[in-house]
Amino acid sequence: MLSIKMKTIVATVAIVIVAAIVIAWLSISYSSKSLLASEKGKLIVARDNRAVTLHEYFDQLDRVLYALSQNGDIVSAVTSFSTAYYEIADTATERMELLQKAYIELNPNPPGQKNKLVTIRSIDGIPDELVSKLYSYDDYH
Repeated sequence: MLSIKMKTIVATVAIVIVAAIVIAWLSISYSSKSLLASEKGKLIVARDNRAVTLHEYFDQLDRVLYALSQNGDIVSAVTSFSTAYYEIADTATERMELLQKAYIELNPNPPGQKNKLVTIRSIDGIPDELVSKLYSYDDYH
């Protein structure tokens, strides 16, 4: 049988251990919530900054497009390009195939440098029928 002194010590140690466990659990819980709230705040600020940046970018793009739309030469070129695009073939599939053949397959530039082609007229061995179909389109691409 344990003496009262021993029982008191065991009870005190048990209470201290339980109190330490409760305090540790509350500390971890509180710090986790604080950390989550802090990170959430950082993410909100980052999101808002990105939104402002995107908004400014689209505003600038809007101003540039408006300025371009007021330029008569650009409006004329886009209209002519559109007309020429629809005149090269009857269907979208045919247009796509003709343009891929001219600007990719027959393009003498190596892969990664296909954009260096200035005009289809500079391609050696391109069929005349393809050149005639793409003649107007080529002037505006």
